[in-house]
Amino acid sequence: MVKFWSSITAFFRRVFSPPKRPIRLTKGGWIFILYTIGVGAGAINTGNNLLYLLFGVFLGFIMASGVLSDTNLWRVKPDILFPDHGEAQEPTALFLKLTNRKKWFPVVSVTAHIMGTLHGRPVKLEVFFPFIAAGSSLKREVVLSPKDRGFLEIQKIYLFTRFPFGLLWKRWTIWDGRGGMFIYPRLLPSLEENFALFSQRMEQDVPADILGDGSAAGGIREFKPGDNPKKIHWKASAKRNRGVEDEQEWFLKEMERDGIKEVFLSWPEWETLANMNPSEFENFIRFTATFVWDLKKAGHKIWLLVFAGSGGPVYCVGGSREGAGVSSIMEFLSIFEPGHAKDVFSHYLEPVHDTYSIELREKAIPMGQRFNRWKGEVTVGARN
Repeated sequence: MVKFWSSITAFFRRVFSPPKRPIRLTKGGWIFILYTIGVGAGAINTGNNLLYLLFGVFLGFIMASGVLSDTNLWRVKPDILFPDHGEAQEPTALFLKLTNRKKWFPVVSVTAHIMGTLHGRPVKLEVFFPFIAAGSSLKREVVLSPKDRGFLEIQKIYLFTRFPFGLLWKRWTIWDGRGGMFIYPRLLPSLEENFALFSQRMEQDVPADILGDGSAAGGIREFKPGDNPKKIHWKASAKRNRGVEDEQEWFLKEMERDGIKEVFLSWPEWETLANMNPSEFENFIRFTATFVWDLKKAGHKIWLLVFAGSGGPVYCVGGSREGAGVSSIMEFLSIFEPGHAKDVFSHYLEPVHDTYSIELREKAIPMGQRFNRWKGEVTVGARN
């Protein structure tokens, strides 16, 4: 009995308290309404049955427009397909997939408005769906060019339609949740190509104990006085000297230097970053992101050290966290603002033990110094 009354109550709630959906008349709708009123007034004054019939047809068009437009918007399920990340000031494509869950009626001529925020600013995207058959789905591409780095948060998706006669404009909310993607800082032109900061100076920038001794064979050459006999390539030497008794030649196995496996980057202290002007700070973020990205392309594992202040704790972002790496550093760079509380970035900041932090400070690449060097090279290049 209780279940029966609950179902009855729910039915009346749906009927008399439907979901709020904005509705307004279009310009054509206002004109049609005025014509309908005129025809109705003419029918009453003249008693002409043909005008009464025409008046009824006009009212039927208005009723059909309301019913069909509602049917067009109901039972549509959205699904947003985000890329791994975007880049500031670069075109980024995401996909909106709409699924028509109605069994009999299609979805015709609807426009989806995707509403969100990025860096505190509103973002509005728009995509048109011409036709979705009953029980099927349609996926459309949405391209945006975000101006700033940050986290693009999608908050609402609305469906708009003027179907079937263009008399009414209706809106239906089909997404009221949360979702989004990171917009990485815009990368600078390759440091390697334009400023010779990466490849030509890597051995100066990175402590020698990180480079490694080399373990991969890169080729062979003739043995010279002073070479280590332990590196003689015995098989190659034996083949060359087969059947030769005098003036035997020995070949040395050359070793390629191992690539950098682990690189530590240290940021200036938090207060130093907070004292930068906004333009310089954004350039520093872009410089760090580009440096990290170049290291990633070279196949290195990267840690970013963040110092809370003089004598304060040291935090690590990146490779020390299991399963984390360049993506966590780039996400941190996307949302970092020196004026925000550290709690905002607690997901990315992993405290480093005091005894270990001293060792990390000594072997880390000081990004503040590298940034100042890069600014000097850019200034000199611009003057020349």
